[in-house]
Amino acid sequence: MRLWEPGRQLHRRSSQIQFVSLIIDDLSRHGVIEARRFYESPFTDVSSQGPERLFSSAEIDRILQVSNQVSLNADVA
Repeated sequence: MRLWEPGRQLHRRSSQIQFVSLIIDDLSRHGVIEARRFYESPFTDVSSQGPERLFSSAEIDRILQVSNQVSLNADVA
């Protein structure tokens, strides 16, 4: 068994980019995003089990931190 499979890594990166693009789209439309949205369509169309299949827990924490900050900034504006 190979530890590194180029095709699988490329697919994962592509899915990560799609997932983050959906976050940006949602934030652009609504100004806020709740974490529960990551487990609903269209996010589950990219990763059926949510962000845990695409990102490490540290990366998920950072995504939530940035999305919360954007949401707070939208409330101020």
